[in-house]
Amino acid sequence: MTRVPALTFFCLLLTASACSERTTVPSTVTQLPVTSLASTQVFSGTLAPAGSQTFAFTIGSAPVRVSLGSLTDANGTPLPQQLRLTFGVPQGTGCGPIQAATTRTGLSTHLQVNVSGGTYCVSVEDIGQLSSTATFGIRIILGDPSIRGGGGTVTYAQTVLPKGSTTRTFEASLRGDVTVFFDTIDPASVAALGIGVGFPRSDGGGCVLNLTATATRGSQFTFPVEAGTYCLQVSDPGTLTGPAQFSLRIVHP
Repeated sequence: MTRVPALTFFCLLLTASACSERTTVPSTVTQLPVTSLASTQVFSGTLAPAGSQTFAFTIGSAPVRVSLGSLTDANGTPLPQQLRLTFGVPQGTGCGPIQAATTRTGLSTHLQVNVSGGTYCVSVEDIGQLSSTATFGIRIILGDPSIRGGGGTVTYAQTVLPKGSTTRTFEASLRGDVTVFFDTIDPASVAALGIGVGFPRSDGGGCVLNLTATATRGSQFTFPVEAGTYCLQVSDPGTLTGPAQFSLRIVHP
């Protein structure tokens, strides 16, 4: 098995005014342990109208894949607006582009580059489409994702409390479709629960959501993914008055 150089991320979330940004090059390097054939980090933050955010990090030589995985409003509802996504090198007060794209969010790769070891950055910028502050999530994968074990089915049963949510991660070993079967909801008085799909937060704090829907008993949802780790969130849609139990199946490639 080929070891991919460990990935070191320095998340430099900016708090300057909405129309400016500042990138600070890291002065120290911390090695993260290599636990698989690829290392993944999710950067998240808030973006004001006409604003931008930049993250700088140090990596070894490897293919790099960048995805704009999430853009949500204050209520956690996914937004359709496009952002400018850039991968590059810290340059003065910005991120000098190596590759860039204007894109909506998605679960697939938006930028892909092969780089030598060094300090790089990613940035997101509003292109004039945001009307209020939004929360975003960027996934960066160093190396070639190779999840062992192949496709299969994950069964998940849990309880959701009023105003609460619960999250389950799952892995896709190949590019393909994931189907979620929402089998049961109890008690019978609960007609539906909220469901969302996205990337696991790097701090373990749940999902950075890309898609959301309302799930009723017997409903199913299909969405395309590439190889990597994802998460499914089940939540109170705003109607729960007490605990609700559910069971579902995640069939993944």
